[in-house]
Amino acid sequence: MISNFAYAKIKEQPIEKAEVPIEINSDNGIICERDKNMCTAYGNVEVIHKAYKLKCDKLVTYFRSTAHSKNELYKIEASGHAIMSSPDKIIEAELLKAHIKKDATRKYNLDEIEAFNNVIIVTQKEIAKAKYGHYQPEKDVVILKEDVQITNEEGQMHGAYAEVDLDKGISKMLRKSPIQEQDKKVKTAPNRVKVLILPKTQRTIR
Repeated sequence: MISNFAYAKIKEQPIEKAEVPIEINSDNGIICERDKNMCTAYGNVEVIHKAYKLKCDKLVTYFRSTAHSKNELYKIEASGHAIMSSPDKIIEAELLKAHIKKDATRKYNLDEIEAFNNVIIVTQKEIAKAKYGHYQPEKDVVILKEDVQITNEEGQMHGAYAEVDLDKGISKMLRKSPIQEQDKKVKTAPNRVKVLILPKTQRTIR
């Protein structure tokens, strides 16, 4: 579980700019199945790529053949207390799915992250909780669905759907998704959006 201590620590982390490959370490080894184009790592798994770090109990990596490579990494699934961190945010969930792509220079970049069940996202300004989260690094936007709660030093918001622009520092809470008709999996909140504004003397993030 993310604590106030973890929230404080992300402010102290230096920004890493070095271009480095994807590094995977585990305590219990890695099993690769060539016919399935996948590898599975078990036991205290740690993944490091650029400024991103991922820790989990089990990691599955998926590969595919492309015009440039026979084994290009394109997806990572982390389960069991999965925590992904960067200098300015922490994403925690029971299951994290990270989609990878290569840029014009053939270097790996994080395309998007999906978080499932007991999702917690911590930034320098707020803590968000939900059952589902979708993070887009290029836009620096997080979409949260089902039992959403966003807490910052000003107060707390509750709803069924939220869009958080991390770059602009804007959080939008809605009673349901704008595309509710197409997204049948999103449950409509039984009540209206709820906002709690704290007095200045009580403004602490929990």
